[in-house]
Amino acid sequence: MPSTSSTLAPPLLPGKTRPNEGGIAPSAQVEERRSAVAEKPLVMAPAVLAPPERAAAPALRLTAPPPRAPEKRLAKVHVVIVHHRGLEMLDACLASLLASEEVSLEIVVVLNHCLEPVPEIARSSAAVHLLELAESHGFGEANNLGVAWACRELGAADYYYFVNNDTLSRPDTLPRLVAQLTANPKAAIAGPQTLIQTAPDFINSLGLNVTEDAWGWDEGIGIALCDYGPLPGVRKVVAVTGSALLIDAASFAAIGGWSEVYDYYFEDIDLGIKAWKHGREVLHVPDSVIFHRVSATMTVGAERKFFFFWRNRLLLAGIHWPLGLLFSVLKRAVVAEVFRRPFKDSGLQRRALLGALRKLPGILRERIRQSGKGGGDGWRHFLHPPGSVPRITLPQPGEVPAAMMAQPAQMDPGEGTEISPLPQATGKAPGPTAVPSPPAAPSSVLDENVLARLAGKAPSVSGGRRLLVFGWSPLPFENQRMNYAPGTRSWQFAAALAADGHAVVLACAPIPGATFAPPPPAELEERQAVLIARLELAAMEKADERSRLIAAFKPDALIGAAPGPSAWATESAGQLPLWVDFFGDPLAEGQAREAVYPGLETYGAYAGQVAPLLRRGDAFSAVSARQRLALIGQLGLAGRLRGSAAGHEFIGVLPCAAETKPAPAKAAEPGFVVFWSGGFNTWCDVPTLVEGLEAAMDQVPELRFVATGGEIAGHDDLTAAEMRRRVADSRHAGRFQLLGQVPREEAEDWQGRAHLGLITEKKLYERELGSSGRISGWLAAGKAILCSSCSELASELAEQDLILTYPAGDAGALARQLIEAAGSPVRLRELAERAEAYAREHLSFAATTRPLREWARDPRRAPQPEATRPGEAFLVQEEVRALEGKLSEQKHHIAGLGRANFELSSHAEALGARGEELEAEKARLERELEASRARFHDLRGELGTIHQSKMWRLWMRYQALRRGLLRLVGLAKSE
Repeated sequence: MPSTSSTLAPPLLPGKTRPNEGGIAPSAQVEERRSAVAEKPLVMAPAVLAPPERAAAPALRLTAPPPRAPEKRLAKVHVVIVHHRGLEMLDACLASLLASEEVSLEIVVVLNHCLEPVPEIARSSAAVHLLELAESHGFGEANNLGVAWACRELGAADYYYFVNNDTLSRPDTLPRLVAQLTANPKAAIAGPQTLIQTAPDFINSLGLNVTEDAWGWDEGIGIALCDYGPLPGVRKVVAVTGSALLIDAASFAAIGGWSEVYDYYFEDIDLGIKAWKHGREVLHVPDSVIFHRVSATMTVGAERKFFFFWRNRLLLAGIHWPLGLLFSVLKRAVVAEVFRRPFKDSGLQRRALLGALRKLPGILRERIRQSGKGGGDGWRHFLHPPGSVPRITLPQPGEVPAAMMAQPAQMDPGEGTEISPLPQATGKAPGPTAVPSPPAAPSSVLDENVLARLAGKAPSVSGGRRLLVFGWSPLPFENQRMNYAPGTRSWQFAAALAADGHAVVLACAPIPGATFAPPPPAELEERQAVLIARLELAAMEKADERSRLIAAFKPDALIGAAPGPSAWATESAGQLPLWVDFFGDPLAEGQAREAVYPGLETYGAYAGQVAPLLRRGDAFSAVSARQRLALIGQLGLAGRLRGSAAGHEFIGVLPCAAETKPAPAKAAEPGFVVFWSGGFNTWCDVPTLVEGLEAAMDQVPELRFVATGGEIAGHDDLTAAEMRRRVADSRHAGRFQLLGQVPREEAEDWQGRAHLGLITEKKLYERELGSSGRISGWLAAGKAILCSSCSELASELAEQDLILTYPAGDAGALARQLIEAAGSPVRLRELAERAEAYAREHLSFAATTRPLREWARDPRRAPQPEATRPGEAFLVQEEVRALEGKLSEQKHHIAGLGRANFELSSHAEALGARGEELEAEKARLERELEASRARFHDLRGELGTIHQSKMWRLWMRYQALRRGLLRLVGLAKSE
């Protein structure tokens, strides 16, 4: 299946630099600070005496200057910011931090798989240092790496300040936190009052709350300051939000830093609990204030975020909760949140539970590491009852006062610029001049001018149709990081239809991370008679925005280019005719991805995306004749091949295309250059690629390998990383040139100068059913090609002697072909010329879209299947049954665990009840013992009183006389 990706440079080692390769040049070296000028010492000159005949002059009294008061030592703070994307946010964050007062700052920006440039302030400021991580790391791990680098390169610090890149600080934010930790020796962590940046009179966090069933939330989140009431003073809390958190360096080292188990979310709660377990405290400081853009990196409603919430609360409980409390959390998670929910509604919870089970070794390691700490369980006093999490509603733009929304921020502390004061934490709504952020985005990115232009778009020929195409950008003529086949596919459809005279609107959203600069929220451009409506991804995913597009343009049909845009079209089609494009087989792609990421269970997600497209589409496209046959089978499983549809052609084959424009002549590189462009996808056979190239380099000294592109963000980060590792270990490492992400013009320049384009593929169904967008592009550019013979396109081209091929997985055959190609420049030129002629004739936009163009002349709904029972038309029933079988086994196992847990709970309750009875009996006996002791002392007192009385003395005399008489009587009887 066509796809692509980008390469990152290897991580920078501290103290080392590398030439600027078009990316970020990290400032790994700290600018040498100026040393203070030493004061001149006080010199005591010898006394000058008068001549003998004169009177002595008065002695000269020299006094030293009064001693200076010692200068106040500024606390040294290492600030660590984990940055993935958001150039403007990072720029504002750094500017606000650099304006901090009364602290000595060194800022480390951890570029966590960052695919965009950094702001100028990060390169120009001596206090800002960049640490580049080529692979994506979790939040805790990235922070730990930042601290380790700072300690090694910048020296020891008094405090670490962890802050998100989407925050703004006041000049006094850090000093107030430092002052509280200084004044409270038992405190290890302090956090500021956090306000919502886009609505600064609303609270984001006043510390964190946690329930006994391990749910956490920010105190006061979504509540206006004027509604919350008087703010509490400095107080102890279980934890503070990781958006901004100050911790003293000694405590950070003692508790072992951030946990690396969670990936994202709940690490701040974990850090706070660890501090309490080590006998330290966590403080919330309300007079220290920051402003936070809530979920700017991972959106508020992102399903991935919900998954982390559900899973990580189980991790938190598994690491820190006592066994009895842990059993109750697990019981709730399994019984109430999985079994008692309908199966179709518990998918997220089931995935979270399985995700937590996969983390079990890490949970046990952390639990053992945290056991036996001297601080005790004082943190448990902060826990709230289960079910006490409030309903959280974040403020909408309309809730923020209009005067505040209209006031821009002043957060650029450049020379000669005065920073506007930020709002104080007074509990009152700030005034109009206190807004620390730009105006919030409007509720819709489609204004009336945009909608009017859409409505005015009309066909240029009689009988032309109004066609709305949903697709991806960047489009092939835009400056993208590398070749993105989905954008070319979108333009292939739109340009071909517009050339037939139809009124075509291409509504496209950017592939995340595909461009060097963030696109605007919405813009219109007309190109080759296509009206391009570019929307940001968050807007395109809103059904209301798509409905506004459709209502304004009033299309005769909807067309999706690739499965994702086809899903947008399917959700919004209503009764309009709908063309669905399967740009490669998603199920085979899911299989390929699971082979690289075996723990992600992505296959079910791909199947869930495919099923509604198969049920709703009126016409479909595949990229090969092989995929067409597979798609027919999938339509049958989806219930579409009923008798009413007999004879109806559902599927057209639309191969990958390329614009056939004459390429400018390029002088070939010296030697023999083999070229790779685009992504190292899940189908890429890296071992065969490197082994074949190494074997060929042994025989051809002038052979070099040049690659542009690399990881496919969010899809496959591992294959490109494996490529870099193998290249680094190669005996010919110096002859591999991995350029990473480069502008389109630079990639095309290398393509023109290279001698041979190369692709290596694993033997996968994805490749057998799919095609190759980069092969089409290379053919159109007149490039000789060597590729594995997996795809239908490669096989057909090889049969016509237009490209070179080798069996998939055969590194020896690859090496032989490379060696032969290096010695056959004339043959390569002939192949390139014939390939370019073939591409002009067979791979143009018009030639490859003939079935779509025919359908667009008279788009109609397809025959609809008869009503089916629920689930009958689902694509993967066999898989569902298998999963249900596994789930049933797991249910039995979990039920057994539940019964054992219930028995343990019953025993525990019985022991608890018996313990209470024994405690009550002990208390009763102790009371009786005290009463007996009191009675005993009373009796002794009474007895002493009796012994002192006359009656007692008379009684004792009487008894003595009686005993004497008895003895006398006894003697008389014995005689």
